[in-house]
Parts: sequence; C-alpha cells; structure tokens
Amino acid sequence: PAAAVAAAAVKPAEAAKTALVYYFYTSARCYSCNTLERYTREAVEGDFKDPYKGWRVEFRGVNVDEPANRHFVEDYKLASKAVVAQKFEGDKPLAWKELPDVWRLLGNKELFAGYVVGEIQGLLDAE
Repeated sequence: PAAAVAAAAVKPAEAAKTALVYYFYTSARCYSCNTLERYTREAVEGDFKDPYKGWRVEFRGVNVDEPANRHFVEDYKLASKAVVAQKFEGDKPLAWKELPDVWRLLGNKELFAGYVVGEIQGLLDAE
C-alpha cells in the first residue's frame, strides 16, 4: 500500500544538538558572583545567538542550593560556583567541561568573553 511506502520513506528526525552553558551558584552571592554570571550570559547570548556548526547554545543559571538542583554538585564534581559547558544530542548527555579560568579572568571582560567562547567552541568542535 502507498501508506506503507510513504511511512518507510520518512527518515527519523535527527536529534537536536544543544550545548548548555551552566553557571552554578548558591543562594549567597557576592558582586563577583553576579558579575561572573552576567559576563558568561553576555558571552553566550552574544556570540551564539545563531547556531554554531549545527549546535544551539544556551545559557542557564542554576542555584545548586535548591533541592531539585543539588544533583549537579555530584554530576559535575562542583567544589564552588562554576561555569560548565555540556553537549547534548536530544536528551542524551555527551561531553562536558568546566571552565576554571573564569575566576582568574573576571577582571578583564574582553579576555573573559574570549576564553568562554573559545572553550565552548573547542568543546563543540571535538568529536
């Protein structure tokens, strides 16, 4: 039947390729913590407003003091407030990396943004 042929010709949709850039924080936040979140958000939303090589990149601020988010501390072995980039294909988690130099570069917004963007691109370019 024609319906069976048409159904066989339909290929499964490719899983969406997404990268989430998390800023993990606690309820107690200082000026530097707020600046870190703002700089990270601006770098992600500014440089990745369009997909990068098929990857949609999104920023997420996550309070790990909230019960529903506590698992992230163990998932990513977080010792303090941190920026982590994670690739996903559909719902399947792929590679991730922490960006430890964000604290060191906080005093220079341009270097900070270049570091964040470069690290995300490096993660997405890796197989």
